Amino acid sequence: MRVFWWPPFIAVAAASGALYALAPQIEKIAYSHVLTVEATETRLALDEQVALANNYVGQELPVAVRPAVAPGTTTRVMYADETLGESTTRAVFLDPGTGQILGDYPVYGSSGSLPFRT
Repeated sequence: MRVFWWPPFIAVAAASGALYALAPQIEKIAYSHVLTVEATETRLALDEQVALANNYVGQELPVAVRPAVAPGTTTRVMYADETLGESTTRAVFLDPGTGQILGDYPVYGSSGSLPFRT
């Protein structure tokens, strides 16, 4: 009797590939509370936003800043953190209109993948 191993392998590969392809959309839903805000007419200057994040974290040297790209999106200020794994930084998300800190998550790599995708 011959046992075929490839059908289960193909099913697992297809399922994991589909999950990988859907991960960015799932991430947008799961983390909408830190990725989106109500759009406002005014916006704080980027240096003010970074200063608020610096004050929250307690350090003054972010490794990267990702400004809000469109109305209704948040600013991400990323910091080195020795307690996190390789290629992982600490990201502080804030509302560019009010400066309110919305969340603080580890993000991975240059794409800034949040914990779900990581």
